[in-house]
Amino acid sequence: MISRLITPNLFGMAPQQRPREHNGPAMRAIRRRSELSVQDLCRLLKEEEDLVIHPNHIRNIETNARGASDKVIGAIARVLRVKKVVLMAAPEAADQELESA
Repeated sequence: MISRLITPNLFGMAPQQRPREHNGPAMRAIRRRSELSVQDLCRLLKEEEDLVIHPNHIRNIETNARGASDKVIGAIARVLRVKKVVLMAAPEAADQELESA
């Protein structure tokens, strides 16, 4: 019987978190409503959350071209001063949450 080793990845680092579904358009709308550029958001993520994210990754998240981990979504929500659920919700639910805020 061959024992199967489960390794995180080739380099021995922890596996990346699976991308979560999110509401990119809501994220973009909130960022713009806060009068922040993508570069501003990246700077704030670095300063407030010690998280370095390339501006292109933010753009990909906002257009739903790429997923984002819980860690990234949570950090963005804290920087944008909204509940994480707003960025994770379906567009209709996010709109309702934003209107009540």
